[in-house]
Amino acid sequence: MTGSIFGKRGMLFVLSGILMALLLVASGAFAATPEEIKARGKIVVLTAPGYFPFEMIDENGDIIGFDMDIGKAIADDLGVKMEIVSITWDGIIPALETEKGDLILGGMAITEERQKKILFSEPYFYAGLGLLLSEKYKDIKSWKDMDVKGVKIGVRLGQTSDFYSETFFKNAEIVKFTNDTATMAMAVADGKIDAAIHNTPWVLVYVKKNPKGLFAFVDEKHYEMPVGIGINQNSPELKKAVDATVKKIRETKYDELYKYWFVDMPWFKE
Repeated sequence: MTGSIFGKRGMLFVLSGILMALLLVASGAFAATPEEIKARGKIVVLTAPGYFPFEMIDENGDIIGFDMDIGKAIADDLGVKMEIVSITWDGIIPALETEKGDLILGGMAITEERQKKILFSEPYFYAGLGLLLSEKYKDIKSWKDMDVKGVKIGVRLGQTSDFYSETFFKNAEIVKFTNDTATMAMAVADGKIDAAIHNTPWVLVYVKKNPKGLFAFVDEKHYEMPVGIGINQNSPELKKAVDATVKKIRETKYDELYKYWFVDMPWFKE
């Protein structure tokens, strides 16, 4: 009888190798390099529309925003097209890990917990905290002007604003909201609370959306959070390429993009 050249141990070794290869593919171990993206002709960007003005859906159903302009610049530098894939926020990191896309562009803060799962580009934005104010407090000069007994300040339970308010405010009453941020903003507009704390883009956009009776105070820097582009852990070469584009944007057209999306906001009518 002619035996297998592998034998039982050899066959087990081969099967183990095949299984390992399948696991590596499933885990995203063969994530794309810049060269592979160029050969493919497109870079796939994962995002979760709804975070104004980073990513949102316009009246034509297209996804636009500050992040999408960043993604387009990366695609241009690689000489490829950009494909946008909309996905729920809680599934966006798993989608990157399993290679449903090449990058996450979602106004994502760089945190230690997220860095255990994915790579991040160099920060391309710093999202600090701002105050959404009722008309009564529109002329304040400092956050300290709001730390007064009788003043009610809204925060979103479990978010950065919640934790920060506990250490900063000693006299004002902190009101914690468990529902969406729109409810918190409405409470300011209705006079139920005097101010709300949230990230500066949200504050600026909400004032733009509701010009009567709501005011923004973003002049002081409070708890700035670095925002980066998510990249598969197995794509260090792609990170280098993305970092190069981020650096170029910051040195050339960052001010122009910021003015368009966060200050003048001509996109708002869309």
